[in-house]
Amino acid sequence: MDYIEITARKRIECERMLERFKREMDKYRSMQGFGLSAYTDKDRIYYTILPNRRNPDGTRPKEYVGSSETDVITGIKMYKFLHDSIRILQKDIDALRRLERKYQEVDPNVFRKKWAAPYKRLPEECFSLARKPDLEKWRKRFSKVHYLEGNESIHTESLNHFTEDSDIYRSKSEELISKSLSSHGLSYCYEYPTEVNGREVYPDFTVLSEKNQCLYIWEHFGMVDNPEYLEKTFWKLCEYQRAGHIIGNDLIVTFESRDNPLNGARIRSIVETFLVDPYSDSPRAEHFRGIDASGTAERNRVYGPS
Repeated sequence: MDYIEITARKRIECERMLERFKREMDKYRSMQGFGLSAYTDKDRIYYTILPNRRNPDGTRPKEYVGSSETDVITGIKMYKFLHDSIRILQKDIDALRRLERKYQEVDPNVFRKKWAAPYKRLPEECFSLARKPDLEKWRKRFSKVHYLEGNESIHTESLNHFTEDSDIYRSKSEELISKSLSSHGLSYCYEYPTEVNGREVYPDFTVLSEKNQCLYIWEHFGMVDNPEYLEKTFWKLCEYQRAGHIIGNDLIVTFESRDNPLNGARIRSIVETFLVDPYSDSPRAEHFRGIDASGTAERNRVYGPS
């Protein structure tokens, strides 16, 4: 999560709190102008109310009420709390909005979009100094992924879900995930060979996150009501954990059972939470993108913005 997203969330939190406090303030409007004075004697507080009116000589009348916490005293305290809180919240919201408008992150990928052609091919040192990956290089490298046609471990016989673009998946849910990634203009690969703890595995999806600028593995487990399948799922998640992959950081997992299928709304929520840059001005992909260099890896195509 970047600073601007943190700032935006904090602003929204403050705006919601402000609305709550304003609604609550309506209950205590009659306390406007009242004040309190008090003194302490033997650990007891004795109150005097200062009404919202003045005597003919300009002095303020006082009404001694003793140590009882009356409704009026509670109301005066609540009005004071809400009045000062609303003032502070309004200042905080204004400050956060100014920060959102003016904050600029040092990111070579952003600069490259704005600068003239001679400056677009930046030295690698620019990215290492800013601690940002070269997204253009990542996309080019990702687009050269090849499907290992001779590898028997990928079980091509279970690839039986075709999309309108003739892409093949093992389940309807994987097809829905693919469509959501594509519609959001994200670069991704289906069953991209990845090394985990010295073994080559084939995660369902490997996605380039535009939001966090890193690669995410997305595994979908579609038969968790099957005990044998569930045991394999647990083993697989343990392997990812041993390899340093953390759910939410660079690993997404989804589950479904016969009674609780994965739906498009849930997929879209995950994509927009972890993968889509809310401040990006790049257009969504209009079509699926390319295949491998040989033109033979139809099943293992990489998709993304052109």
